[in-house]
Amino acid sequence: MLSVSLVLLFLFSLSAVLGADDYRTCYYPDGNKALGHMPCSDEEQTACCASDHICMADGLCIEAGSSQPYGFSRAACTDQNWGAGCPQVCISTSDNRSGGCAIIPFHANGDDSTYCCNAIVSNGSAAVCANDRDSFKLASGTVIPGRAYLSNLTTKDSGNNHNRDVAIGAGVGVPLGVLFITALGWALFERRKRYALLNSTAAAAPYPVQQPGPGGQTVMPQGMAAAAPVPAPAPATPLQELEAAKRARPQELEVRW
Repeated sequence: MLSVSLVLLFLFSLSAVLGADDYRTCYYPDGNKALGHMPCSDEEQTACCASDHICMADGLCIEAGSSQPYGFSRAACTDQNWGAGCPQVCISTSDNRSGGCAIIPFHANGDDSTYCCNAIVSNGSAAVCANDRDSFKLASGTVIPGRAYLSNLTTKDSGNNHNRDVAIGAGVGVPLGVLFITALGWALFERRKRYALLNSTAAAAPYPVQQPGPGGQTVMPQGMAAAAPVPAPAPATPLQELEAAKRARPQELEVRW
């Protein structure tokens, strides 16, 4: 039962760390919740993109999922008041503040390219941005791995994922350390308990006690037979030297010529 509880505690701690970003709410410019959107960084105020879109470092999203149109868009933000940490393009009253807003390329010219919010329309003689809006430039931005549509993609030098990696490492390491210490303590407790049980069993076992009886003879407790007396060792026989006279002396042979 204890081991099962520890495993459940570990899984809960790990899931809480891995899913920490899922609990941060994203909002549209009008303050309504943007369901299905995910924060693009660990910053308190950061842009959000839909789960099937790609986060950009400039706060915009690339619509690369299964739905069209494919292109840039302004989506949501973790700041309900839409402060400086949120994208500052396509947030006017005519730019669909209750949802995402498409960002359409208007004039392509390298770094001097310009864009429009929502759509490009004709004024009768030329193409212009919808709602009589002026075209604008965008700051250069790079793709953010490990977020939204690229949540399973990470890079070694991604600064945006450093804090998340540290949090995941701590969330995994701390529960494992707790489990190891608890298991070690439980093993020591069981060992001490076993030794105590063995010692108590040995102390409770009856031992025969010899008691002196009348005349000095040994009397064993009732119900136990007295052990047979051990005979005293026989005295050792002293060694005797053999008399030289009793031993036959060698005779020299007489040689005849």
